[in-house]
Amino acid sequence: MPRRLEQHLPPLVAGLLLAAPVLLVPWPPSSDLALHEGMIGLLAGRGDPTFAPPGLYRLALGHTNQLLYLLAWPLARLTGPALACRLLLAATIVATLVAAGHLAAHLGKTRWAALAVAPVALGWSFYWGFVPQMLGFALFLALLPRLDRDARRGRPAAALSSSLAIAGLGLAHVSSMLCACVAVAVFTLALPLDRRTPPRLAPAAVGVCLALLEDRWDRAIATPLAQLLSSRVLWHPLGRKLGSVVTYLIGAHGAIAQAAVALLVLVAVVLWRTAAPRSPSVAPSPGPLAWLDRNRFAVLASLLFALYLAAPYSLNFGAFFYVRFLAPAFTLAVLVAAPGEGARGPGVVAPALALLLAPLAIALPQLAAATAQTRALEPLLGRIERGSSVAVIHLGKYDHALLFDPTSLGNRVLGERGGRELASFTEYPIAPVVIAPALRWDSIVLRTSARSGALQPATDLRRIAWVLVSLHDPGLAPLVARAFEPEARLEAASGEWMLFHSRLPQLPLTAPDAEPDASAETLQDRVTRALRGRAPP
Repeated sequence: MPRRLEQHLPPLVAGLLLAAPVLLVPWPPSSDLALHEGMIGLLAGRGDPTFAPPGLYRLALGHTNQLLYLLAWPLARLTGPALACRLLLAATIVATLVAAGHLAAHLGKTRWAALAVAPVALGWSFYWGFVPQMLGFALFLALLPRLDRDARRGRPAAALSSSLAIAGLGLAHVSSMLCACVAVAVFTLALPLDRRTPPRLAPAAVGVCLALLEDRWDRAIATPLAQLLSSRVLWHPLGRKLGSVVTYLIGAHGAIAQAAVALLVLVAVVLWRTAAPRSPSVAPSPGPLAWLDRNRFAVLASLLFALYLAAPYSLNFGAFFYVRFLAPAFTLAVLVAAPGEGARGPGVVAPALALLLAPLAIALPQLAAATAQTRALEPLLGRIERGSSVAVIHLGKYDHALLFDPTSLGNRVLGERGGRELASFTEYPIAPVVIAPALRWDSIVLRTSARSGALQPATDLRRIAWVLVSLHDPGLAPLVARAFEPEARLEAASGEWMLFHSRLPQLPLTAPDAEPDASAETLQDRVTRALRGRAPP
């Protein structure tokens, strides 16, 4: 086998192995992926009046974080939205490891080190289903060598190249664009200040301007739900951030699994430093600037980790803002610590393979749980009339052993059946498809966004034809069925899911909003009353 091909194979094969479960299970354990499917379904089904009534939705293209949808839109017309989502998620995982290998080669490191990125490629953001962020992360790793080379050239053409790359990162995910801005600043400051400094910094200025313009645009068109979420900046304490580093990298798999992965990373770094070939004893160039130039990627990793510690939890309507800087910081730190390109032997390969297999092993319970939930849910989705209005709610306790929200799988109804879902990404200003402003049901959305039990059957079921209920506590099932009477009947039940169909005359999906009846009884009120009536004296 040619030496060059042999060098490129480990990240590619590892990426394919890591992505395989996404395509082998009916649906991966990724919370927001179902909401992305709904958005892609609306794009692919655009123009079909049986999928969504004309006038209900409108396109809102041009915002950040939309690259995933632009890629999935034509693909979904061929494969359907569900398979398009899974294919793009799998491709993103593969691209992450391949891009990490590309970056390792740029750093003069072995491409085997790319396998150490597996815990974050199949980690926290995967279980949350933050696929646009994952796509932006992969592109950030792929474009870092270009940003570095362009900064060293310092010519206008190089500045234009990096500016276009940064704008493309913004289209994928704004946090990746901000990471690239920090990288450009570091690469520029590691070089002497001269007439080429302004064009070197220009791409970072472009990225910052784009982020500020997007923020201003979002606030101007924000829905009431987005306004509520962005009403104030929220912060998490420093101690929580430090204590959650492993959790925010690989997911909350439990103390044993998290400690095992953390130990594997430490062992890998120690073995790699031991396996690193000794470089010739050439005195490095003196001075702080020369030191910064030699260590610019380590400095970039440190700055991104500092942003993780300093940034707020929520900014505008986005949550977990500070966590977005952690995976890039970890990846850069691991690649910087890796041995050189010529390093070989078990001390190099074995830790890399261990860090590849660990996330696959600890993912098995989550994959099994997502499979069980999907198989229970699919028969119910098939019973819902195409183009209907649907609410997906959860009642009772949660299964805290799961890293994903099983209720979120019910959000697949929008991508599969069309119509209108009470809570979907169409309420967010940066979505490529949004509800027409005059047709939003803000009163119901705001009332049920924090507590789905606030649904009022006597009034809300005139607009909502179907309700999918997720119940982890089977003892609540008969009480919930009674709580929906007489406005809705139990159509079917499967696993932890119940499907109810409204008996009330239905308003059209394009009916305008109306003020809620403050005196109407909520679903939670009825369940609570039933629980009290069942309690022993």
